[in-house]
This record gives sequence, structure tokens and C-alpha cells, in this order.
Amino acid sequence: MDLLDARDKLAAFANRLGGKGSESEEYYRNCVVSFNDVPNMHSIQASFKKLRAFLVDFTRKGQKSFYSVLGESGWMRSLNKLLGLTLKMVEALQRGRSVFVHCSDGWDRTSQVCALAQMLLDPYYRTLDGFLLLVEKEFSQAGHLFARRNRIFSPSKSEQSPIFLQFLDAVQNIVTQFPNCFEFGAHLLRDLGLVSYFGVFSNFIANNQREREQMRLDKYALHSFDFFNAKRRLYMNPGYCRDLPLGRLRIKEVNLRFWKEFFFMYFEQSQHDFEIPKI
Repeated sequence: MDLLDARDKLAAFANRLGGKGSESEEYYRNCVVSFNDVPNMHSIQASFKKLRAFLVDFTRKGQKSFYSVLGESGWMRSLNKLLGLTLKMVEALQRGRSVFVHCSDGWDRTSQVCALAQMLLDPYYRTLDGFLLLVEKEFSQAGHLFARRNRIFSPSKSEQSPIFLQFLDAVQNIVTQFPNCFEFGAHLLRDLGLVSYFGVFSNFIANNQREREQMRLDKYALHSFDFFNAKRRLYMNPGYCRDLPLGRLRIKEVNLRFWKEFFFMYFEQSQHDFEIPKI
């Protein structure tokens, strides 16, 4: 079995001192433990702040070049680490190995990696219905803290971090490299990123399913399934071929694409065509 720890070894040791767990190969027969140094939510928060500050002032003169600031922010480096662990998981499963993956808590990096790996391994999750189900299963149902991470009805800034947005950025990089392997286009990912911050969809509001049931969100709020299925023809990819195999994913920073359709949308001259859902 391959035991993939998303943390680096030092962070895992520090977490263990704080009462959280880590594994040792001496206690598990035929088990290989690896630490993968995927940045945690605090690092992603800091990286995004640097990137956002630059984008807000992007039109001012005398600034550093865009790619210089992008590199300094660490955003693309984090995507590289995330996709690297994903490929390690995929390759282990393809060799017939059992895989156990976790991070510190299991609702941030773990959700990202497990969802990305399933999308690469199973063509169903590259369909529109399959991808929406994957988001529901690995984020909403698995307890990703949407309210805290996206700061929806949550006053705390310390736990805010664009974890789900980073996941969508990783997906758009895969879609860009293999566009005809996906039933949906990249504009679905852009709109998912937007609506996850609106606080109107039941599966993106609370921190877990128990909170949603207590708040009776199924009765009082829309589900993202309903919204995107009603507009599904806008998101369909006419070049999609279900039987087309994925090639080798290129994950070096130089091969990764900055998600300008999302991050630059407010700076483009054309009117953004997204319509905020009415409830």
C-alpha cells in the first residue's frame, strides 16, 4: 500500500506534537509512506493575497512584469505540487497498489487530490453530470469548509483560503491540455468558481452536511445541480469524445496555464456574461 501524506515531513511531525496523527512504515507491513509537501491552506491564502494585490493594481505603470509577480506569489508552484501528488496517486492505483491519502484534517488537500485523481482515472467524472457529482461527493459531502474557506456568513479571516478555487484552477489546466476529453468546457469551471462565493447554493454555504440539515438549506436554498443542469447546453463541449484517452499530463510550472478567464474577468473590456441566480 502507498500511504501519501500531503504534508511535508516537518509539518507532519509538528502536527503530531499537536495531537494529530502521522504514520510510520515500521507499523505497517508492505506499506510505503511518502511526504509530499503540498502547501496548506495558510500558504494558499498568503499566495492568493499576493496575486490578488497585484491584479487589483494591474493597470498601474511601473510595476514588475506579470510573470515575475506570478512566480513570486507561489500560486503556480502550489498547483505543481498539487498535481504532482495527484499523478503519484493515479500511477500507484494503475499499478494495482492500494492508496491511502490524507493531510492534516482531510477536508482541504485530501479533497483536492482525491477528486483530481478520480477525474483522471474515470471518464464518467469528465462528463458534466459526473463532474458536478464529484464536487458534491469530495467537497460538500466530505466536509470541505465552504463557509470558512470562502468566508460565507463567517467572520473569521484566519480560516479563509481559496482551496476550492485552486482545485478548479488545477482542473482547468487539465481541460486545457486535453480539451476533447471533457464533456464540459472551461467556462463551467469559471462559473463554478464564481457561484461558490455567492452564498446562494445549499451545497456551497455551510461547512458540512450536518450544518446544512440543521439550517434546512435543501428547503430554503438552491442546489448547484439544479442551476447548472438548467443551463447545461451552455457548458457542453461540441468536440467531446468519451473514448479519447488522456495523454501524459504536463505539470511543470512552465507548462501550467494561468487562469486568466477567471482572474482577469474584471479587467476585460467585454461585459461578463454570467448571470447571478435568482432565489
